[in-house]
Amino acid sequence: KETSMIDYKTLRQDKNGIPVRQMYYGIVLKGAIKEKESWTKPNLIDKVKKEVPLPPDLSTFKNPKSKHTIEYLHIDNAIHDLMFRGETIKHSDRQHYVITDIGKKVYKENGIHLIIYGTIKS
Repeated sequence: KETSMIDYKTLRQDKNGIPVRQMYYGIVLKGAIKEKESWTKPNLIDKVKKEVPLPPDLSTFKNPKSKHTIEYLHIDNAIHDLMFRGETIKHSDRQHYVITDIGKKVYKENGIHLIIYGTIKS
């Protein structure tokens, strides 16, 4: 069983010291590719948080305009980008997601180091 975690200090961070959403692209796909079936967003966000553990002061840091933490919002935005810009994940129903063939290909080529891409539908 793989237990290697990613040191958040090695990732590009926002002004608060929390990894920016682009840093989560490959990590989200890694979590998605390991799922045998569809998954819910909260389930995947929890997996990503475990993959890139933040110290408590950062993991509990909230956006004043949201009930969510900044960490949660960055991961949520990464999932949104991967769905709408990359079509690497998609809804299987309203609550569940699956990785697409494009997502599998992109992850195979880039691993967790997938950071920035334009439209990768080609």
